[in-house]
Amino acid sequence: MKKIIMMCTTLLVCFDASALMAQHQLRFSDIDALPLVLTDAQIIEQQRLFGEYPPIKTVHLTLARGQTLARLLAPFQLSGREMHNLSGAMEAYLSAKKMKIGQVFTVKLTDTQIKSVTIKVGFSTQVTLLKQGVQWQVQTTELPTTMTEKAAGGQIDGSLYLAAQKQKIPVDVINRMILAFSHTIDFQREIKRGDHFKLVYRQQNLAQNFDVSKVVQLNYAQLTLSGKIHTLIYFEDDNNSGAFYDEDGQLAQSFLLKTPVDGARLSSFFGPRMHPILGYNRMHKGLDFGVAVGTPVMAAGDAQIDYLGRMGSFGNLVRLKHANGYQTLYAHLKGFAKGLRKGQFVKQHQLIGYVGTTGRSQARHLHYEVHHLGKAINPLSLKQSSQRRLDGEQLASFKRYKQQQLEYLSSIDAG
Repeated sequence: MKKIIMMCTTLLVCFDASALMAQHQLRFSDIDALPLVLTDAQIIEQQRLFGEYPPIKTVHLTLARGQTLARLLAPFQLSGREMHNLSGAMEAYLSAKKMKIGQVFTVKLTDTQIKSVTIKVGFSTQVTLLKQGVQWQVQTTELPTTMTEKAAGGQIDGSLYLAAQKQKIPVDVINRMILAFSHTIDFQREIKRGDHFKLVYRQQNLAQNFDVSKVVQLNYAQLTLSGKIHTLIYFEDDNNSGAFYDEDGQLAQSFLLKTPVDGARLSSFFGPRMHPILGYNRMHKGLDFGVAVGTPVMAAGDAQIDYLGRMGSFGNLVRLKHANGYQTLYAHLKGFAKGLRKGQFVKQHQLIGYVGTTGRSQARHLHYEVHHLGKAINPLSLKQSSQRRLDGEQLASFKRYKQQQLEYLSSIDAG
């Protein structure tokens, strides 16, 4: 009886292998090239041919507050070693210690046995971990995307920020517009009810889910304030260096960044205000940028580190000394960039720390100050210091690009 069972099993295996080889047009000499672990597609095909394999099921799991990856996957009875190896395989793409609430995991399984785990690790990048014994094989996939241009505009009834939000313009676009104009426009005094704005921006969309999008660039921004038109155009020169220029091709930027953190919302401006913790009016000597804890903070300009450490109500603080008597200050940091030390020189845009809520801070934000010759000044009042102007073929190319943006805006207005 045992011999009969063994013969049947042998015949079934040979038939299985023969069918698989025929499917992939393999010779018997290629038998060593057959995968030890079948892919989902191969399992489904085997099920269709022989009806022996259990079906593949797909489950979407969402990480909840206080939940760990091990607890999320507990129903599937992974061993401690399998769980450890899974975390290790993920580490280069998504650290198990830094996963955010709402992170989605797509699990494919047969019965309760996990075959693969897929996670999205970027706007258009997903990582699939295929289970092979107690190990995991990593596969990365770039999802197809499309690029689109969008135009928007409206009337300002209160603040520019609220007016743009009313038009459902992405927050990232609003911030880029505010920061692009911040070297010439005083947003506290110059913007009045009835002023207007227009803008053109480029965004990337997932081809399979067009509702998922990411802002790529603000191309064109226009403010009409008390009848006067202010225009900025983003343009890349022959060196692929992009910056905002005015209508005449004059570079529109200062030697110090107006904001040293990306994707931030201006939550508090320079000037007198009611202090949220102390409860009385007090001069606010900088800008506050509301942004998530851990967001990278950049040096506003080339400088030397003058102070790095804890400083009273500022919490963790970095102070930089720039040329011509300028200093910048970055407060309430969660921590500092690795390897930084007092006296070290840093370049503009270099990572110096991470947003936090240390010191006398009510909520997560970056407090940013600019001082000149010992006196605090409004970072938004910094004037353009560059004399760079496009010329020759660069200027001609810039003018053609500007005309394209104007024609696009006109077509939107006409529609």
